[in-house]
Amino acid sequence: MERENRREKKQHISKGKPSTKKGEREKGEFKPHIAKWNEPLRLNKYIANSGICSRREADELIKAGDVSVNGEIIRELGVKVSPKDDIRYKGKKIDRERKVYILLNKPRDFVTTVKDKHAEKTVIDIVKDACP
Repeated sequence: MERENRREKKQHISKGKPSTKKGEREKGEFKPHIAKWNEPLRLNKYIANSGICSRREADELIKAGDVSVNGEIIRELGVKVSPKDDIRYKGKKIDRERKVYILLNKPRDFVTTVKDKHAEKTVIDIVKDACP
């Protein structure tokens, strides 16, 4: 009796959309957007990518008038900028940072956390000089 119920459930589940081959997409299926390095993006994201602060904190900097684009002070949110624009924070030019990925085989006796008052050694001690 239980086997029959399981078979019915499997048949019910498989009655949906027909499966597609690997790599094929059905009409209307979600396609992930891969951002290109040179396409325009929101100013707060550009500032956050530069490593100065988070996006929300960048919104506060923009509202305060601390950010200028091509010599013009920007106070409104949602402005899109290009990496080719001259973007300055308090008069100092800022550039987007590229992400750096570090592959690490964690040694024994190291803790995988940034801060821990009980741990003697953390992985941050190993990678602290890996990049600027």
